[in-house]
Amino acid sequence: MSRKKAEYEPMDLYDFIETEASIHCSNCGEEDITMGEGSEDHFFEKGWRATKKGNVYCPECASKKLK
Repeated sequence: MSRKKAEYEPMDLYDFIETEASIHCSNCGEEDITMGEGSEDHFFEKGWRATKKGNVYCPECASKKLK
């Protein structure tokens, strides 16, 4: 009786992978990290802001730089 070798696929890992999102302030360099999808909502609710010119500001710098 032969034993069938187990077959493993890359997608078997999918449910076990945690995705990390990080953001960095263009002004002071502060970094914030969160897990999972929807990170843009998380950062925005905390006060992070981005400009159309490509700058990203932490809540403290956003209150000073963006009027």
